Amino acid sequence: MSLPRLSLVVAGLVFLGLGAYLFYAPETIGRLTGANRLPPTLLTELRAMYGGLQIGLGLYFFVAASRGRWVRSALAAQVAAFSGMAVGRVIAMVLAREYSRFFLGLAAVELLGALLGAAGLRRARELMELNYSRRI
Repeated sequence: MSLPRLSLVVAGLVFLGLGAYLFYAPETIGRLTGANRLPPTLLTELRAMYGGLQIGLGLYFFVAASRGRWVRSALAAQVAAFSGMAVGRVIAMVLAREYSRFFLGLAAVELLGALLGAAGLRRARELMELNYSRRI
């Protein structure tokens, strides 16, 4: 399996796995962040954003990994999603002056996801150029 497709499969696993788990058990976020009792309206929001959105992205990455024309745009989406979360999380930690191991660990995973996607995107571009040069 090529690096671009592997990157999308890994991203798909991360997003789909976490999304499915957090849709099923959104109160986990409360326990991990110190908020023990979450109101039903917040649980609905967590299910939608941490569950539904991540499930949707995970499925998109899986489908894109099997469709050559989708690979580059999906890798760009992977980089944008992971780097957006990482940057947002780091800024939020600085603003809150809260640097827990949990949040630092998430930021590290998000940064790795962005870097893997960027490497996959670079390799996809190289492979595309190689294929074009063979046609000439």
